[in-house]
Amino acid sequence: MERTEKEVERYLCKRVKELGGKAYKFVSPGNAGVPDRLVVVPTGADTAVTAIHLLVEVKKPGGELRPQQRMKIKELCDMGADCRIVDSYERVDKVILELETSVAAAAFIAAELSGAVKNG
Repeated sequence: MERTEKEVERYLCKRVKELGGKAYKFVSPGNAGVPDRLVVVPTGADTAVTAIHLLVEVKKPGGELRPQQRMKIKELCDMGADCRIVDSYERVDKVILELETSVAAAAFIAAELSGAVKNG
């Protein structure tokens, strides 16, 4: 049985919560085509990067972006936003792995900066 978009979205929210983050439902009146979720995951760092932010469009497995969604995501990326498209549990897991890696990198950088300040 193929998963629904709603199931993929619930899984995304569950996995983000496991990281200590939130996956806010993102609605922007007058701006059709914006991604479904604003994901925010704290890094635990006091300096440098304190949180990782992603905009995530959720589709049913094999689902395709509407032209308006494609244009809006491109516009957001062109402005420096970090956007992802997920249509399966596996793609959600890849995004979670990216987030875990980014959180670890931010913690490492914060520790290095802290050590540099103390030793410097």
